[in-house]
Amino acid sequence: MFLGTYMRSIDSKNRAIIPPKLRENLGHFFYITIGADKNLELRSKTQFEDFLNRIQSNNAIDPLIKKYNRYILGNTVEVELDKIGRFTITEQHLIPTAIKNDVVFVGVGSHIEMWSNENYTKSQKDFEDEDYLSSLTQEMYKKGIKL
Repeated sequence: MFLGTYMRSIDSKNRAIIPPKLRENLGHFFYITIGADKNLELRSKTQFEDFLNRIQSNNAIDPLIKKYNRYILGNTVEVELDKIGRFTITEQHLIPTAIKNDVVFVGVGSHIEMWSNENYTKSQKDFEDEDYLSSLTQEMYKKGIKL
């Protein structure tokens, strides 16, 4: 399980170091996919296989599913950590996510999200309103989402 938020920087060779607490469950080899929120998603081999099984269990001839699979899986790469826990972020992942220098790793249970600092800050803006979390929880409850 992945939990917590960690700030890091990427070096001039587009390498990032995964925080040790997140690295423990990720493994030496893992997968990076582009997320729906202009972020990256990092999954262990097991978690990626589960993710792949879920998306491939859908109707493969549905045009929306074909588009989604083509984009997500076409932009997925297997990554290996070096001896000090770094990995290289490819250009195909840097550009759509606006990752430049500072990044934020967020453990979200089954996987890790990796954000540009700017995009992550924007994504958290709503929580500055002290009533937002309560409203969000109520909306989720109305939709039948159990917490």
